[in-house]
Amino acid sequence: MAVREDSVSLHRMMKLEMELEHLRKEQGIESNTPLWIRAGDWLVNHIHEPRKVSRRNYLGLAVSCGWFCGAHQFYAGHKVRGILYLLFCWTCVPLSMTVIDILVAVLRCCPDENKMIQV
Repeated sequence: MAVREDSVSLHRMMKLEMELEHLRKEQGIESNTPLWIRAGDWLVNHIHEPRKVSRRNYLGLAVSCGWFCGAHQFYAGHKVRGILYLLFCWTCVPLSMTVIDILVAVLRCCPDENKMIQV
């Protein structure tokens, strides 16, 4: 897949949006951003960067109780995702997401020499 020369990465675009918001605040310009955009910005700011965790512990938590309470997400430092697992524990959403998390941890993440994976 070829990347266009004039395309901007999502990370770069988010940085530019933050810079624009900072300049608006500096100049005293009120921004009337909708609630759903502010909620999305809050979620983006509270999602952590990937973190190295023990593959054995992560998979153990995912298989034992991740499908119910998202313990593996809390272990990986993803508190927002863990809370979402808890909020939807009465549905099949956490179960299906845990299956995806397990598949990603097993198939996609290569452990380093200390058996740590980045999730």
